[in-house]
Amino acid sequence: MKKLVVFFTLILIEIGAALPSKEVHLSAPIQWVSFNPEYSYDMMNQNDYVTEKAHYLLNAKEKFYSRAVIGTQARFIGSFGWTNTKNKFPYLMRLPSDFHGRTASELNVNNFNIAITAAVTNWLTLYGEIRYNPARTFGPGNEDITVFDAQGNPLTIDLGSVRDTTRQLMFGYNAFALVGNPNYSGFYFYIGHFTLPFGNFKTYNPFSQSVPFHYFAARGNGASLGYQYEGFNIEFCGVQGGPQERVANGGNDGKVGNFTVNAKYDNTFRDFLSLHLGGGMIFGTGYCSKWPISHFVICDKRNGAWDVNAELGFGKHFSVRGELVRTFKVWPGTSGTPSQPKFFFPAKHLTTFVVESKYEFDIYKKRDENGNITKTIPFALTASWGEGLQGDRRSPWAFNKQFTAAIQSKLTPTVLTFLEYNFLRGFAPLQWMSGFYSAPGVFVMSSNKYVRENLFLGGITAAF
Repeated sequence: MKKLVVFFTLILIEIGAALPSKEVHLSAPIQWVSFNPEYSYDMMNQNDYVTEKAHYLLNAKEKFYSRAVIGTQARFIGSFGWTNTKNKFPYLMRLPSDFHGRTASELNVNNFNIAITAAVTNWLTLYGEIRYNPARTFGPGNEDITVFDAQGNPLTIDLGSVRDTTRQLMFGYNAFALVGNPNYSGFYFYIGHFTLPFGNFKTYNPFSQSVPFHYFAARGNGASLGYQYEGFNIEFCGVQGGPQERVANGGNDGKVGNFTVNAKYDNTFRDFLSLHLGGGMIFGTGYCSKWPISHFVICDKRNGAWDVNAELGFGKHFSVRGELVRTFKVWPGTSGTPSQPKFFFPAKHLTTFVVESKYEFDIYKKRDENGNITKTIPFALTASWGEGLQGDRRSPWAFNKQFTAAIQSKLTPTVLTFLEYNFLRGFAPLQWMSGFYSAPGVFVMSSNKYVRENLFLGGITAAF
């Protein structure tokens, strides 16, 4: 811990030494408050710049025309799905959130966000975002949970001692202070609450997040130091917190007990081929628990993960991307319990990946009297296949798999309409994934690799 504090102190001194002696004003500070819809769309977009919000802000703020930018974003959806197994809907975004039987449908406000960006100086920028999220609100969850081991002894999962896990209707989503000015230094630093710089986790899907995102997108409180130079960027992030941070579980509650390292390289060749290469690691994850598997556990040993991701763009129309994430060690709880030989297998690493493609085209063009194109409406066709592999292939919890095909159109740069089809295979929720005893001698297995779901989902995303 002391070494970490000294490290960040020395880096801040180095950044401070690079500060210019005179204040340099923003590019055109003609007013105090303004709106920047395209910037707001990107900052609050759940599927792009997922782990790079601070880095994106660092390079976007030069386009501000005021000291503060206020933005909003909203997403409205409707869906209809059906499953081959009663009461089991494996869609990883857990929507509809209230489902019973073999079919489910909804019309909902998925989220409504409000954000404020304040360029306090040319070197210090503050960002805060509040999210209204009724579709992801499940009510209180801070009571202790008691299950039993194979001998009938009670096992208490003390959620209350970790934190109140209430998923509220409205909550602070991102909040951080950013120090940096790319005009004078490649170094930057930010501290606050955000999606940690580990992995990429973007997706071409207009709504559904990728399978690796659901398993490994880590959020928490921390401080990150970054450096960028001619398309190359690297970040080192110290993370506070223990089991309450789930994916970012470093095994220490209330301490800076975890860290991430993330790097990427972006370049364009001859205005035709664009390349992105990325990779990173996280020191500790929540995928370290023994049987029975549960949220918010403190593990005996850490189990980190590594990530590699890449994207290729060919001209203005076609692009492909992929991402692979895997834990360093096997996840002990994925073995099941020897008291149930039918559900006892070798423990496995947690591995997840996604491959995606996108084809972009214009379906409408408006020309002026001289034949020049004055307006177009862009469309895109996308396809995505992702898998989460966390158990022996014979086990009921072997996998979660998701295929998504979509058509989407940006009516304006900040208004997106979309229609998705999702096909899901396997039902393996994290909580009690490999089974548990609900009472002495009463074994429960909720995972089922034979579950199938079909889901149609459409909606609109708009930002201002």
